[in-house]
Amino acid sequence: MPIRRVKSGPQKIKELEDLTQKQQDFIEHYMTNGHNATEAYISAGYRVSPRRAVVRKDAWEIRHNPNIEYNITRLMKAKWEAVHMDEDEALARTSEIARMDLGQYLYEIPAKCPHCEGLLEEVGLVAIDLKAMKKDGATHLIKKVTPSRYGNIYDFYDSTEARRDMLRAHDAFSTKAEKEVGGFASAMTSFLAAKTDEPLQIEE
Repeated sequence: MPIRRVKSGPQKIKELEDLTQKQQDFIEHYMTNGHNATEAYISAGYRVSPRRAVVRKDAWEIRHNPNIEYNITRLMKAKWEAVHMDEDEALARTSEIARMDLGQYLYEIPAKCPHCEGLLEEVGLVAIDLKAMKKDGATHLIKKVTPSRYGNIYDFYDSTEARRDMLRAHDAFSTKAEKEVGGFASAMTSFLAAKTDEPLQIEE
C-alpha cells in the first residue's frame, strides 16, 4: 500500500490578494460590520446551515483561519495607526487651539429695522464662516455644535486652557525644587506631611 506523504512544518501565510474571493469578502464584511464573524460569513456567500449554532461554528472557524487571522490583524493595525494621535500631534493640536484667532472666521450680518427696513448700525448678528474654516482645516477648533430655534450655537475650545496645557507640557508651572519631588502637588504634600505626625493623603 503506497504511503501518503504529508507536508509538515509551518505553511506560508497568504496575503489578502492571494486569498479566495469568499475569504476576501469575509474580511471586508467583518471589518465593516462591527467585527461580527457570523454576519460576515453569511454576507460573504458561504453555505449557511439552517441551524444557527452551526453557522456560528463555521464562521468562527473561518475567522480563526491563519490566513484570515493574519490579514484581519494587519488591517486592524493599519486602521488604528491611521487614527492614532501620538504625543507630537497632540501637542501640535493643543498649540493650534492656544494660538486660535477666530476673528478671521467671523462676519457680521446687518440687522434691519422692522419698521422702515433700514439697516441698524449698532445692532447686528455675528456669524461663523464654516466654509472658510473647512478650507483652512480649522473645524477641529469647534468643541460642540448645539441646534437652537435661532440657529446653531457653536462652542469652541478654550484657548486659555490650551495655553495652560502647553505650559504644563513644558514644565513651566514647576520650579526647580518642585521638579525634584515630582511637581507642585508632590511638593505641597511633602511640606505638609512634614508638619504632621502622619503622612498626608490627598484625594483626587
